[in-house]
Amino acid sequence: MAFFKNETKQTSLNGYISIKDEIKESFKGEIRDVPISFPKQLGAEHPFRFEDMEKIYKSVGIVTSAINKFTDSIVGDFAIKTKTKKANKLISDFVKNTNFATVLREWIRESLTKGNGFLEIDLLNRKIKVLNANNVYVKRDTKGNVIEYNQWSSDLKRFSRSSSKLITFKPMEIAHLAINKISGDPYGIGIIWQNERVIENLILNEEELHKLISRKAGAPIHVKVGRDGEMIDAAGVDTFKKNLQFMTNKTEWVTDSNVDMKVIDFGEIGKNITDTLNHDMLMFAYGLEIPIVLFGGGNIPEGLAKVQLEAFQRKIGAIQDEIESIIEEHIFKPILEQSGSLDEVEFSWNLPGEEEINNRLEKLTKLIETMNTSDPLRKMAELEIAKLLNLENASDYLSPPEKEQPRDNTGTQVDPKKDKKLFK
Repeated sequence: MAFFKNETKQTSLNGYISIKDEIKESFKGEIRDVPISFPKQLGAEHPFRFEDMEKIYKSVGIVTSAINKFTDSIVGDFAIKTKTKKANKLISDFVKNTNFATVLREWIRESLTKGNGFLEIDLLNRKIKVLNANNVYVKRDTKGNVIEYNQWSSDLKRFSRSSSKLITFKPMEIAHLAINKISGDPYGIGIIWQNERVIENLILNEEELHKLISRKAGAPIHVKVGRDGEMIDAAGVDTFKKNLQFMTNKTEWVTDSNVDMKVIDFGEIGKNITDTLNHDMLMFAYGLEIPIVLFGGGNIPEGLAKVQLEAFQRKIGAIQDEIESIIEEHIFKPILEQSGSLDEVEFSWNLPGEEEINNRLEKLTKLIETMNTSDPLRKMAELEIAKLLNLENASDYLSPPEKEQPRDNTGTQVDPKKDKKLFK
């Protein structure tokens, strides 16, 4: 971002005053990171305990399911485009040798769970590894530029700057993916932390529901001994009570008309808790911005479900765009520069589902069938259809689109080389 200095230089030209400003390439705005209480040298304090989010992911099934649904939706097939065969070979070998797709899933899962994924990049050996965010800290200057990343895996009370357990990374050695990052903050907050209260309510209400059902599921029996209004011997009541203690599902009872035995009906004992659980589950889905239909629940009309899925897909697309830029700038570009290549790499995700592919095929087909479609656009559509259908070597049989010749005022195509006056 370019800003102007206050100093100006004035030059005179034919009586006019020309003001020339010097440009300063830096931001003026400052940030103030809160360092951890001890040791402050590590960097900015984590916004919450990343360890707690890890425990929730490991122990709560619906949270595990939600994170995995996000990860599966984000990570699909991807395509990498470069201009030269050399650059394409470098990137292809890197993707294959590092098992890039698997590492990518782990990196994104860590980012969604804790808000931050730290990917270590070893350019020398062409390797990548996901670091546990629990013990990685970001250290920045007042302008927001990352100075270094620090990793301390031991007890913070035993911190020592000279200890071999302190590992420092240069900014180029770490690819930091921050999900739901607040402006000015060094870390993201992910998708679990802000829903922690709802998750806690879900767990507590589920425990109460099962506790209540286990207590009342035995169908207790109420026995009335004697006739109404008559005084009954207490010893007889105690004897009947003692006999009931040994009652099993095979026990049969025969009594006279003075004994009335009935099963106590508690009605829908868990309905209130079940309704609360459904409400909490809905709040959990809203907080994660995941359509409730993806959890397999909810009585939602088809049209509304489609709208919710489209909104979810837009959110997935926004996360994918952020990941693309980090991969291109912090991973692929340094690999090519190290090998002396100046090619640019374009990392893109393929269409995620069959429905999206079919919709795109339908639009491309209509474009080809339209009479007014130009030849270059028609050829581009044909190549795109071949790509979507995974037709091998399609580019060898389909001619690439050529630049369309310009037209004059009557709409007739003309050659600029032959009619130089028209394009002078």
